[in-house]
Amino acid sequence: MDRVVADASVLVKIFLNEEYSDQAIELRDAYVSGRIAMFEPSLVIYEILNAIRYTNTRKFTIEQLKTVIQSLHQYQFSTAEINYEFAAKSAEISLKYGISIYDAAYIALAQATGSEFYTADDRLIKAVGLRFVKHIKNFKIR
Repeated sequence: MDRVVADASVLVKIFLNEEYSDQAIELRDAYVSGRIAMFEPSLVIYEILNAIRYTNTRKFTIEQLKTVIQSLHQYQFSTAEINYEFAAKSAEISLKYGISIYDAAYIALAQATGSEFYTADDRLIKAVGLRFVKHIKNFKIR
């Protein structure tokens, strides 16, 4: 079974109608149907909520945000809690590639789980140049 880590730039597209939303929904559906395993750092929910909260495309009410939270909990992603080892590896990756600790956490998790990492962040992909870091537009189930 394929293993996947997807960052908030991808998962937010499940809830917002944006470019590559179809691929994000396809990824979610593959996970929900058991065709892929999916891993997320525990911070992902906060990143998604923050992106939705500050989106320019529309204003979300508290009830809509609660619905997003409920949906995310129902997906039951395998989440990695932030411990010393995980935080230290994230810091190492952040400094090595000049990226945020947040972005580095996803990469550290993908490395630890042997996963492909999907993002919608072209700058991140270019900054790290790692084969397992891919754009969501290229998501395909093997």
